[in-house]
Amino acid sequence: MLWTREVIARRRVSFQEQDRLLAEVFRRFRVVRCRIDQTGMGEKPVEDAKRTHGDRVEGILFSAANKLDLATGLKESMQDRKTRLPAGDPVLRADLHAIKSQVGISGTRRLVADGDTDGHADRFWALALATSAGTLTYQPFDYQAVPRHGGDDFDRDLRLTGGFGTIKGVL
Repeated sequence: MLWTREVIARRRVSFQEQDRLLAEVFRRFRVVRCRIDQTGMGEKPVEDAKRTHGDRVEGILFSAANKLDLATGLKESMQDRKTRLPAGDPVLRADLHAIKSQVGISGTRRLVADGDTDGHADRFWALALATSAGTLTYQPFDYQAVPRHGGDDFDRDLRLTGGFGTIKGVL
């Protein structure tokens, strides 16, 4: 289940302000994965976020195929009732209904925002990015022993202490 905890919407803010807002979100919430639109002007915010927050940040180029994948994932999540939205936010709801699928001259399907929104349905795409970031696949955990003191001693006897250190060499 994915819950929308907060919607932050700003107009015409500097890159520095964007970095500050993202850092606040990382501080307030335990962010495991963050996806950001890397297309065009998004290169710098993604680069800065990766530098600050590491591998938890992933830039997504908004190609037609990626946008279709993002929108399809959001639609399926909404239909399966796995994504929860805040009540009483008409601007968010309008953005969610603004994206329409059109077939172009070449027969390629594309997604466009209708003219009823205050922009490019940015809240729709933000929710689509958040939903895709929230769908983590299985991450295998691999452990590999490291020898003590840089040697090759992997086959030494282990002393089990139950989590406590030994006193005078006695368990």
